[in-house]
Amino acid sequence: MLAPLINRWREIGSSHSLGATSCLLKAIDAFQKHFAHHYEWEEGSERLPGLLLETIPGFAPIEWLAWRIDAAIWVNESPKDFINLLSSLREFLLVDRLKQANFINEKIANHVVVVYSAGSAVLQVLRQRSRMAPPIYIAEGRPGNEGVKLAEELYELDLPVRLMTDTSLSYRLDEDSILLLGCDRITRNSFYHKVGTVPLVHTARQTGTNVLVLADALKRNPPENWVRTNVRYFRELNDLHPYLPNEGVLLEEVPWIEHITDIYVGCNFFQPNSNTDWENVGKQAMNALGWPV
Repeated sequence: MLAPLINRWREIGSSHSLGATSCLLKAIDAFQKHFAHHYEWEEGSERLPGLLLETIPGFAPIEWLAWRIDAAIWVNESPKDFINLLSSLREFLLVDRLKQANFINEKIANHVVVVYSAGSAVLQVLRQRSRMAPPIYIAEGRPGNEGVKLAEELYELDLPVRLMTDTSLSYRLDEDSILLLGCDRITRNSFYHKVGTVPLVHTARQTGTNVLVLADALKRNPPENWVRTNVRYFRELNDLHPYLPNEGVLLEEVPWIEHITDIYVGCNFFQPNSNTDWENVGKQAMNALGWPV
């Protein structure tokens, strides 16, 4: 019976406060728990990739997981072996995020930090911030209020937090501050983040504010020719709308702005204009999934 697994995935997908990689990790946990004692795939398992994307739609990391599940079922890879692979992937992502947090904290230690629509990668960084560091200004993040939840958690750590409305956040951007963003998807020429990011990034450029975008290793958007080669359900998966990661949370495409926006995939710096860097984005995580790219 796949119903308990699908219901758990649906619960994960309905939570607006989870970031893309947090959804991925929880989806993996649910999958491992369900198939922990299975030596063969259940009847109807071939529907799992589509069901995963229906219940947790829009996130690039979830797409990678769905396609890898599809491949495992297609070649009849045993659930036990596949669970072991997912355990290795999960450990890699957690260690990579911790390394990123340590690396980024060194860069922002002496700066005022401005946060818009914080994801779990941003939270991991700010958890390690010194109590004596300059203040953190956080947008409320309406309608999901993810900024309020982030502020509450950081306040419990005795960090200097200031909660602001989304529209007033731009007044805190100047040469001494850093705008810290997460992202839900990376492409060669842009990234996707919550609606309202584009004007904020342009204001940062005008005020001389440095912008750091934090991403986990599976945020890369796979090229279409790769999808056609590796995914049986290409048409079905490609029809899912990429701008709706969760009900009620809208994303927009943010173009890379030269000299102002830097992205760190793990603790590796990514230069959008470099073909070499783009090919390496997320490569370790994809290898961990068993799919060299």
